[in-house]
Amino acid sequence: MDHVVWHYRNLSVFPEDLASGLKTLDLSHNVIQSLAESFTSKLFSLQHLNLSFNRLDSIKGGALRALPQLQSLILAFNQLHRNYLSNGKALESLPRLKFLDLSANNLDSDMACWYLMNISSLEKLDLSCNKMTKVSAGMFHGTLNLLQISLSNNYITAIEEGAFESLANLRLLNLAINSLHCISKFDLIHLQVLNLSHNSLEFFVSEESDEPHQLQVLDLSHNQLSYFPLLPKVHHIQYLNLSSNAMVALVPSSVNATEPLRTTAWYKEITNLDLPTAIYKRAAGLVKVVHLDLSNNQFSSFPIHFLASLCSLQHLRMARNCLQDLTLMQTSSNLTSSEDMSNTRDRHNLIFKSLRTLELQGNSIQILPRWLFVVMPNLVKIDLSHNNIEPCRWQTTSEIKSLESLDPTDTEDCVTFSSVPNLKELNLRGNGITRLSPYMFNQTPLISLDLSANKGLHIPGRAMMGLELSLQKLSLRENQMDSSEMTIPCLKTLKILDLSDNQLNVLPSNFDCSPLESLDIRNNSLEMSWKSLPASWAANLQTLYISGNLLSCCALSWLKSLQFAKVNVPDLDEAHCVYHDKDGSSPAKVAWDHSSMCPQMGTSGVSEILVIGAIVLLLTVCCGMFIFYLKKRCTHPKVGFRHYSVSSRPGGKRAEGTPLSVI
Repeated sequence: MDHVVWHYRNLSVFPEDLASGLKTLDLSHNVIQSLAESFTSKLFSLQHLNLSFNRLDSIKGGALRALPQLQSLILAFNQLHRNYLSNGKALESLPRLKFLDLSANNLDSDMACWYLMNISSLEKLDLSCNKMTKVSAGMFHGTLNLLQISLSNNYITAIEEGAFESLANLRLLNLAINSLHCISKFDLIHLQVLNLSHNSLEFFVSEESDEPHQLQVLDLSHNQLSYFPLLPKVHHIQYLNLSSNAMVALVPSSVNATEPLRTTAWYKEITNLDLPTAIYKRAAGLVKVVHLDLSNNQFSSFPIHFLASLCSLQHLRMARNCLQDLTLMQTSSNLTSSEDMSNTRDRHNLIFKSLRTLELQGNSIQILPRWLFVVMPNLVKIDLSHNNIEPCRWQTTSEIKSLESLDPTDTEDCVTFSSVPNLKELNLRGNGITRLSPYMFNQTPLISLDLSANKGLHIPGRAMMGLELSLQKLSLRENQMDSSEMTIPCLKTLKILDLSDNQLNVLPSNFDCSPLESLDIRNNSLEMSWKSLPASWAANLQTLYISGNLLSCCALSWLKSLQFAKVNVPDLDEAHCVYHDKDGSSPAKVAWDHSSMCPQMGTSGVSEILVIGAIVLLLTVCCGMFIFYLKKRCTHPKVGFRHYSVSSRPGGKRAEGTPLSVI
């Protein structure tokens, strides 16, 4: 055996009876306090040792010297702030150590340095969840081959110049959840992943150098950035997260008095650059960005011109901002000299061919102009939930302009989603929509449509025309709709339907032609029966939610039949029904046995099955008798018939002089 796991055994000392050929040993979650040479002398083949979640505070010098093959050492959640001088010295005797985890050991910055004095083979280091306040310039001089460093969840307020520059192989650096206020001279050209989320950054400035940076992932979320960061001129950033900052605009405006002047002054003092011009020039290098997250900021306008250079952008998140109306025109309050220059480009040529997903939920958008689908022609998914979208009240197919004929300067006062050729997923949840317009989604191949949480929604005839052959998922939950407010066409591809939290007393018509696999009818006023349940559902239905309805305990044969057809009812234990009698109604759980309270139940459910079985049996017997009759007729001559043989030669030719059977 080369792998031993002895965790949660309340071990207080290192076990001594271990096989010499052991390669992996897990002693985590015990109460071991010290590590001595006598415990490890036989483990010369050990490669991976996990001592996390113990009470370890002492590592003797010879204890690790006996482990020449050790590559991974996990010491997280111990008490290594004690005896850190001798403990750090002990780590120097591990010539092949690649991964060291010292997280959650109450180490301050100086203590951490002692543990890193001379481990030249180390490639991955975890110092997260400690008490470090700074990263000193010489901290990693004894670990020059590091590829990955995690310093997250400390109290770091300062990084001395040159702290990471000597690490030529460093690819990943995690500084999340610290107290950094600024990054003024970022110049780690080999770094690929940088996480600075959950700090207090007010600005991020890279060195003004033409040297290409290998940075691919940059997370600056949950900070206090006022403007777009000054990124390296040449980089490979694909994922850029700027969510949860304090950005009102991506660049400072000379006419906006609400913008933080102190931050602008800091930028100018540190960079000696015209900030708007510098940001626009650096933004031109965003050609490889695939995912951009600007959600949870304070944008009041959609920065479409700024984003024009992002030719590879596929996913754009601007959720939970202050957006109201989207326009191609720049308002005077947002204009800068640089933006004036950018506006000299033909507005009609703005196009985002690569964009697939647009998230705008949680804003105050009322009008979504149709030119948006012109400049984003390949948009597949758009989330507009929790806005104030106003659908057009009335329109015919002839009134709907094609996207090609639109003028971006035209004003619009309502929203339609018709004739959007590539849109597959649309979320309109929680928009206060009370009525859909006719042909609102016509000639748009939607697969998923969410209209939930629109109180009092009315779906008239023709509102969902055009979705018959594409729609697979439809959510109408939490709309307080009754059955009369819903006119749905035959949706022949619909698989998932959510009608929960409404006021339905009968299932809407036309859903019987849908091959439903999942149906949610919770919290309505439905009294289900065989008549209300489309027979076609039993063939495809896989999941059904029924709780919160007015089910009758003595009329549940429909449910038993669905369960017999292997339909899953996840909320069966939560579902209730009532017994109707002369004294009123008394509740019970659907899952209970109701045969004693429902005299007819003993025969009703069974009788329906017996009737169906009897019909099937009768049809089988009749078919058998008919087949038997035909065979008998073909093999036995009957009175009044003369029987002659017929030639079986190919082509059906009979021999000369051979007569056919004659009646």
